[in-house]
Amino acid sequence: MAQLSDVPAEVIDNILSFVPRADLPGLCLVNKSLHQTAQLFLYSTIKIEWGDHPNIPRLKNPPIISLLRTLLQRPELFTYINEVDLGGSYMYDNPERPLLDTTGLSPNLNLFIDAINKTQVSYTSLWIDRLIAGGMDALAGLLITNVSKIRCLHIGHNFFNGDDIFGKVLLSKVYGELPAFERLKEVWYTKRRDYIQQGNEIFPYAASLFYLPTATNISVSMSNPEIFTWPREEPNLDHITSVDKLAS
Repeated sequence: MAQLSDVPAEVIDNILSFVPRADLPGLCLVNKSLHQTAQLFLYSTIKIEWGDHPNIPRLKNPPIISLLRTLLQRPELFTYINEVDLGGSYMYDNPERPLLDTTGLSPNLNLFIDAINKTQVSYTSLWIDRLIAGGMDALAGLLITNVSKIRCLHIGHNFFNGDDIFGKVLLSKVYGELPAFERLKEVWYTKRRDYIQQGNEIFPYAASLFYLPTATNISVSMSNPEIFTWPREEPNLDHITSVDKLAS
């Protein structure tokens, strides 16, 4: 009788592409060979939904702490990630983002702090303070810091709230203070149009996307600044083939 190990790798890959994501962790436990292949599919897309809907408790504390713990303990898994989707809703009327439950952080706090210190950015102390407080910006920033080989990035409005840690990390990735995105092609930035107060504080972060040297498709939703000026010298836009801009 033929064994699964005798099946060509491309056939197994094709089969696994149809397996529901919820079943992939179980396949990782079958044997060493299948474990390696299933992991590629399991970590290829990271999707985190975060919101504040009273009837959907899971949105308030998505499993980003446990995900990061696994990734930081096994950093090779970061290289499997091809797409990051940071989405969610129900925070339109809350300019101050809620804090996460940090119960799962305590046993491995040094793991997270060491990862932040290793970046050597100028805002490590602030970053660590936000991490300990349970700021999603600190956790999402740590994820983005370590994914340099992704092709697709979607940033929902819940995850981006002006000059927070996540915004600082994005600028550091784009402008060279942190390892750059090496092959990022498609970027979605869907910030809610800023009707709350003080104009549009997120423009520099949205504008930085146009400095990504490998991006070909960019979709940006933001409010217009009073005066449009590039945050640095005018970027070279020859590599961009598609721009979708929604502005108020």
